[in-house]
Amino acid sequence: MSSSQNVAPGARAFAESAYSGTTTVTTPAAGLPSAPSTLSVTAVSGWVVTLTWTDNSSNEDGFQIERSADGAAFVALDSTGPNVTTYSDFNAEAATTLHYRVAAFGATGASAPAAPKSVTTPALTPVQPALGVATDTTWRPDDGPYLVTGPLVVNSATLTIAPGTQVRFANGAGISLASGGHLVAIGTREHPIRLTSAHPLDAARASWSGLSPTGVASGASVALRHAVVEHAWVGVAGNGAETVYKIQDCLFRNNAGGLSSYGYIKIPVVRSRFINNDSGVAYYQYGVVGYSSFVRNTSGIDNSSGPIYGCSFLGNVTAAGLAEDGARYSYVDCESVAGSVGMAVSSGGLGQQAVTGNTIRRCDRNIVLGNSGSAWERTLSGNNIEDSALWAFDSIAGVNVSAVGNWWGTTDAGTIASKIRDFYDDNSRGIVNYTPFATAPFATAP
Repeated sequence: MSSSQNVAPGARAFAESAYSGTTTVTTPAAGLPSAPSTLSVTAVSGWVVTLTWTDNSSNEDGFQIERSADGAAFVALDSTGPNVTTYSDFNAEAATTLHYRVAAFGATGASAPAAPKSVTTPALTPVQPALGVATDTTWRPDDGPYLVTGPLVVNSATLTIAPGTQVRFANGAGISLASGGHLVAIGTREHPIRLTSAHPLDAARASWSGLSPTGVASGASVALRHAVVEHAWVGVAGNGAETVYKIQDCLFRNNAGGLSSYGYIKIPVVRSRFINNDSGVAYYQYGVVGYSSFVRNTSGIDNSSGPIYGCSFLGNVTAAGLAEDGARYSYVDCESVAGSVGMAVSSGGLGQQAVTGNTIRRCDRNIVLGNSGSAWERTLSGNNIEDSALWAFDSIAGVNVSAVGNWWGTTDAGTIASKIRDFYDDNSRGIVNYTPFATAPFATAP
């Protein structure tokens, strides 16, 4: 992980500055928050470390947490909001010495960190469950961690994974649901469930097969909440036409694919995070993705046929590909990633919904319109579309497009026209009608 990864706004000064790692500075520069103090770290288990510290400032925007394997090279781990004095690292490794430090950050920069502290996590002996679950079974944290060595099939039974349980998978292993099989993995904010590779720090991006139904899987279901899914080929594969899915408050990271669905399968995803995956959500059919975040994925959402609402996309190469439904009140910032696309939109099709109320910025191409061969049927207005490196709107489609009523970052019509690629640049493309345009940013857009 680079030092800029998972860095909160305003915290980059802390993540990128040089520290001796041994000195705590308590007198801040003018306007800077005061440094936290009395950092304490405790190994709760082989994979959970809890940090506490004293908040000495009244003007911080939050606290930045960094971790190091050698006590010298620290990398950004996470950040909190203001007035927080505790944090749990659920991605520690057993039988390992880890070093932590915490600093306050604000609008003017970051404080020095509290004096770093170290902890050695205890060793764990994994339990190898049978590869078939035919009776109701519960996995508990006190009995784990669990090591799944091959394809585990849940058939006409319920496998419950209790809060705080860690399940590790050998290469190629996974959990499959046959007809009547149910997976209930519902953790808590304080005690999430972790589904990971047997060797996550050394694992390739795609190590284990993930969670999926087998065939039609009539009457099967998957319920995930407060679960971490990482280092899988596909974290959750929705290919069971009669399987019921519910995904809430989950973290999908470092997977080849976080979630993928095939066919007419509805998988609602709410308040979940997709970080550093090749694809966050792919081929998504007729579900809803709401209030979720996508950070530094190659593709955030790819070819979605379900609506996107209230999501954030930061630093993805392609943030969102929209097929048959729309996107509302979402925030896209490509963070000037080379070759980036904010929203890739098809020109037509059944069930077209609006692309409105969004902010799309700092992409090479903020919006790319693909050609589906259909007439334009969308509403694309009420968006803030600004600060593109190349094109604010790149229309590849051979149909005329209405993109009126958007804010383009300026009120100069000539500047707006220079940022739109359409018929006037290539007569195989349609015309993008952008007038009348908004004369100020939409405050209702995120």
